[in-house]
Amino acid sequence: MSLKLYWLIKSSPILRKALLPEDANKAPYEVLDYNTTLLLRDPYGIRATEIRRERVRFLQNGISAMLDHFWGDGAVAHSYEHTAGPIRDSFKVDEVRHVLVGLKKLPAKGEQLSFGIARSIVGGFTKKEEWVETVADHPVGRLTRNVVFPTERPCKKAVLRYGEDEFELPVVELSNGRTLVSFEAPTPEIDAKLTVYWEW
Repeated sequence: MSLKLYWLIKSSPILRKALLPEDANKAPYEVLDYNTTLLLRDPYGIRATEIRRERVRFLQNGISAMLDHFWGDGAVAHSYEHTAGPIRDSFKVDEVRHVLVGLKKLPAKGEQLSFGIARSIVGGFTKKEEWVETVADHPVGRLTRNVVFPTERPCKKAVLRYGEDEFELPVVELSNGRTLVSFEAPTPEIDAKLTVYWEW
């Protein structure tokens, strides 16, 4: 979480009560499992869908909402669905769009919740060399990222950049003719940025 977003939440009685009701200096929840897939739907990078599944455990009582964040090129949320609850608000801090999602019921501390998110992107991946970034802004037990390429335009090569380290990712050909790159990061550091760069 950026310092600017943190101070915005802390200075807003509405956001603070919804997101950090017991302790503004403590994480509201931990992510036990984070699995996200970027599906590139055409060879031009015009249409794409991000599909994510998360399982979290709440660390405070009285949380009534969660924040989701996204950024990048193009229309980053042409459509958006979140199974945990309805969208209550949306705002932008610098280049990042934040969505306030209301929970269907107030969870107790220690309770777990599984939910899914689907977001369509238009015009986001139109270059020869592209990227997608994931930020672990909460404690995360396991983070998995997949990128699936169309049959007409396979991935040529891909790398993962994590801090100052860079790792080459294998390109896997699927049975349907698509190509896939993926990685799994157990317990990444809080606020760590994990970015996949590829050429296609």
